[in-house]
Amino acid sequence: MDEKFSGKIINIPIVSPAKEDEKQDIARSFYLSMVLANLMLAFFKSQSDIVADSMHIFDYEVSKGDTLACYYAGIAYFRNLDNSGRQGKGVNLLIKAMNAGIEDDGEYIQAIDCVRLGQFVNQDEKKAARLYRKLSQMGVSEGTYRLAYCYEWGIGVKKDSKKAEKLYEEAAKQGNIDAKSKIISDDAGELFGGKTRKWKYLLSKAPRIIEL
Repeated sequence: MDEKFSGKIINIPIVSPAKEDEKQDIARSFYLSMVLANLMLAFFKSQSDIVADSMHIFDYEVSKGDTLACYYAGIAYFRNLDNSGRQGKGVNLLIKAMNAGIEDDGEYIQAIDCVRLGQFVNQDEKKAARLYRKLSQMGVSEGTYRLAYCYEWGIGVKKDSKKAEKLYEEAAKQGNIDAKSKIISDDAGELFGGKTRKWKYLLSKAPRIIEL
């Protein structure tokens, strides 16, 4: 089976907005997620008429100001499921959905990375840093990790190693594997790189590493 097919079709996200009637939200989320699933199937089967109909549904819902539709339409455009090459539109729709409080992590991270790197949209490192912060505030560990990276290297923010270290530790507490690995790696570098060789330092660091 095609790798893209197996990876994209199985992981169909179903989310609900932060505000509005709960039952309506669930129904709308299910409906839009099924439109997205149908679109993906049609894409891989090259059924252009179904693809066009599905995108028409998304565009219509987005035009009504439906932020949940922005999320699903954003995924469709970002993954270029309509072969229109409008991934930039997908980036903007995903960011709009994120700012409206629609929960997700992976799709948003990829969209913000595009803003930071200038892929499909104009490069804006300051905006990317703000969006990573927003995602971090939503409890997404990868957002916290990316924000820490920005502070470590001065990307879109003033370089600040202390803030970076604090954010890496926060991301690790949120369960981010990359942040945990970095903390352990940095600690090892300090211990064996000549910055300090005191056993007291090793003992002070050990509990933190074990806890992570």
